[in-house]
Amino acid sequence: MTAKPLKIYADPQYAPRLDDGSPGYTPLVGRFWLQTPPSSVMAAYDQRKHDLFEITTSPAGADAAVLPGDWNFYRVSAFQSTDATALAQRFADVARQHHLPLFVFHHADNDLPIPLDAIIFRTSAYASQHPPKTLGLPSWSSTITDKMPLRPWERTPVIGFCGSATRSTPRKRLWHWGRMVRQLVLRRQPVYASPRDQRARALDLLRRSPRVATHFIIRSQYYGGAQTASTEAEVVRIQSEYRDNMRDSDYTLCMRGNGNYSIRFYETLCAGRIPLFVNTDCLLPYADEVNWRTLFPWVEARDLARIADTAADFHAGLSADAFTALQIELRALWETWLSPHGFFAKLPLALEKYA
Repeated sequence: MTAKPLKIYADPQYAPRLDDGSPGYTPLVGRFWLQTPPSSVMAAYDQRKHDLFEITTSPAGADAAVLPGDWNFYRVSAFQSTDATALAQRFADVARQHHLPLFVFHHADNDLPIPLDAIIFRTSAYASQHPPKTLGLPSWSSTITDKMPLRPWERTPVIGFCGSATRSTPRKRLWHWGRMVRQLVLRRQPVYASPRDQRARALDLLRRSPRVATHFIIRSQYYGGAQTASTEAEVVRIQSEYRDNMRDSDYTLCMRGNGNYSIRFYETLCAGRIPLFVNTDCLLPYADEVNWRTLFPWVEARDLARIADTAADFHAGLSADAFTALQIELRALWETWLSPHGFFAKLPLALEKYA
């Protein structure tokens, strides 16, 4: 029997306005403008979201309220004016007056507190320090949007990585640690080594190990410079190299970037590949329902020196059939829990627990 769609109060008049005057929606409510071109997985969700939700501009009779814009749009707009955050607070007040649980979505690198009484889904957070009612949010890519051909099991696992991992200059390293001291003193949040330096160290450790084969493409810029490429052909080349690297690898190294999450982690699962995941106290989606650390090689950041052995031992424990089955299982897990439709279909779980 098909579940009745949740009736969601999300009045567009409370959405922040972007530079071009268009509303900055959260994906649940409207088109997520951050992705250019729009991701095909988001387009597929747009076509099916009415199976899950009935969006209404009136709070009367609604099951829950969703802040119509991604919190990052309110936050960024607030640098120019306080009107944006006041707009979000007015929406939260309406939801509270009608006794509606409020959902807020925040897809961004920062992990600053969100001053609303809400169930908050965010990409970047620290699992050991997040406030109550704060949950992990997947990141959805426009580069990796479908499963890849299954890889056959070979004795030596191939570890892939395509991305920015050049070591920081002394000046940038000094700036980073100054920022970490301010973060520790002012916000009591954990400090961490430069993400680029962490990635570079992990890649060096993997290269030096005789137990794994490596397939690395090191970029000097985020997204390989695709965001600033001068021609469409250059963008296509950069994205193709990224996809090919993942396709031709058994495992993909997934580590945090500027935010405490890895877009590559979600892309890897979408592709049906196996993450080699380095945990930096990440808050993964639906962690109470999915035991993530049992599904793929998992390395705590403090144990980074063992990354190659962890990957090799995990691979050695798989038969050829089990290796194939795992790729299929991880793709199915992405579809069920992490794809836009799968993720949003599970919102009733959060309602039951926190509303």
